[in-house]
Amino acid sequence: MKRKWHKHYGVYGVAYENSKILLINKVKGPYINRFDLPGGGLNEDESIIQHLKREFIEETGYDIDVLESLGIQDFKVKEAYLEHEFIHHIAIFYSVKLKDKIADISREINVYGNNEINDSDGICWKSLNELSIENSSPLVVKILDEMKDNFKNKDFPNDLIKYDNWKRK
Repeated sequence: MKRKWHKHYGVYGVAYENSKILLINKVKGPYINRFDLPGGGLNEDESIIQHLKREFIEETGYDIDVLESLGIQDFKVKEAYLEHEFIHHIAIFYSVKLKDKIADISREINVYGNNEINDSDGICWKSLNELSIENSSPLVVKILDEMKDNFKNKDFPNDLIKYDNWKRK
């Protein structure tokens, strides 16, 4: 029997250069086979910024400077194939600037040497008009909406964004 719901807190970085956004190819979770933002859930004894920097290295190979908070948004994702009936995904977004590429990503063992399987199968740069709900995670769709408005609503709306019939690709 499925458990009713799961709450997931995550921190995600938005790198935007030359009219393109840096994304990962997702290979696990409800956003599998879609474009997603680098980031994810926090580890114990890790600050939000430490976490974001670590995730960026693991998922993209790049070291980053964290520039500013873009906002917080929560999503309710309901999908038949999940372990839970739905996921309440709470995302904190930051703009980031890429520094040096310092690592090659590996799905089997992340750059910190533990056995956690990386959920990124490589990176890609996409222009905004190449992205939609058909090929991207809800997080990417939210950032696209905010980018169109030049992040005028700095803290984002507080309303829960619901995806009641989420489909895996």
